[in-house]
Amino acid sequence: MRRLLIIGTGGHGKVVLDCAKQYYDSITFMANDAFLSGIPGYPIIYEQETALEDILKKYDELVVAIGDNTARLRISLEYAAKGMKLATIIHSQAVCIGCSIAHNLTIGENSVLGAGSAVIKDVPNNVLAAGVPATIRKYRSDPESITG
Repeated sequence: MRRLLIIGTGGHGKVVLDCAKQYYDSITFMANDAFLSGIPGYPIIYEQETALEDILKKYDELVVAIGDNTARLRISLEYAAKGMKLATIIHSQAVCIGCSIAHNLTIGENSVLGAGSAVIKDVPNNVLAAGVPATIRKYRSDPESITG
């Protein structure tokens, strides 16, 4: 059973949860303020009430899901230095920098959108799409590879 602890209960935490659900059997959130609400359906613990030893025993991996890049790096390094394994979570779709996607479209699983693409229609599974407007450039035979 793979157990993940996500530090942060805001928007970034929700995005990480969406990606992590496919990889972990158990997901718990941690907040630093008892007044913060959790994510419905997932347990929440509070930093002040939880000993480091308990975190190291109860969770296999940790991801810091807060929006402040400097704080995220600092907290990640602190936990890693104490022996906690940091999770690497990759969503099943890759969207490169500068990509624009119109509302209410579906991006297929294991699909990649090229940098600067303008997506104006649904993208099927297992393709590389790029351009303005985005068109299918390649069918991906190896979904584990970003290039196909």
